[in-house]
Amino acid sequence: VEAQGHGQAHGLIFPLDRLDDLKEYIEENMPDNLETEQTFYYDIELENVEEAFMALTDLTNINYITGNNFPEVVVRMDNVMIEERAVIGKTKETVKFKTSEDLVFIKVNEDWNKDIDTFDTVSVVGNGTINEFYNFRTKETTRTPQIIIMDIVKD
Repeated sequence: VEAQGHGQAHGLIFPLDRLDDLKEYIEENMPDNLETEQTFYYDIELENVEEAFMALTDLTNINYITGNNFPEVVVRMDNVMIEERAVIGKTKETVKFKTSEDLVFIKVNEDWNKDIDTFDTVSVVGNGTINEFYNFRTKETTRTPQIIIMDIVKD
């Protein structure tokens, strides 16, 4: 058996006369009831909202230096209370959850999570970033820590 491929593709080469053995192995070892929920792997768990700004600043810098086609750092946070929920954008497909200390969870181009609202406690997995916005009127830059949601659930 030979394995080959790269980060976006992979495969196996094995003798065709062993195909029946492979089918038999899969049938014997495949569970009857496959788990249908998606599994998310994360790189770091943020313990609390207060540490998010510094941690996400560092992670943004790490993501910047890693270059194209390198996976961004994925973070997880548990037991975070939602202080405000908004649906934003011209097409109203972006869901934005604000927590304490101005931490924001955001999901673009999705129409979901109608069951998560103000004062709910959630766990979230996603890409951590710092959103920078320059206000020309006040001539100030606002930096907001945010997590681009991969998955979010009520605790």
